[in-house]
Amino acid sequence: TSQGNDPDGDNAALRYSLTEGSNADGYYAIDAITGTVTLTDAGAAHVNGGGNLPAVSVTVTDAQGLTANDTAPVGESALL
Repeated sequence: TSQGNDPDGDNAALRYSLTEGSNADGYYAIDAITGTVTLTDAGAAHVNGGGNLPAVSVTVTDAQGLTANDTAPVGESALL
C-alpha cells in the first residue's frame, strides 16, 4: 500500500496511480483511492511461472494537480 500526505490540503482528495511507463507488462493494478497495489492475472502468471516481479512506481496527485512519486520493491510500502 502506498501512502501520501498533502501538508496543505485534504488527504482524502489524494488519488494514486501507477507511474506512467512503470507497468509495461501489466503486472500491477492500483486502487486510486487507497493506493493499494495488487497483482493482475498477468502478474500472478508471471510469478507462478517462476518470474521475479519488478519494483513498482506509484504517483500520488492532490486536488491541485501536484504530484509526487516513489518506487518500492514488491512487498514493501512506498511513502509519498
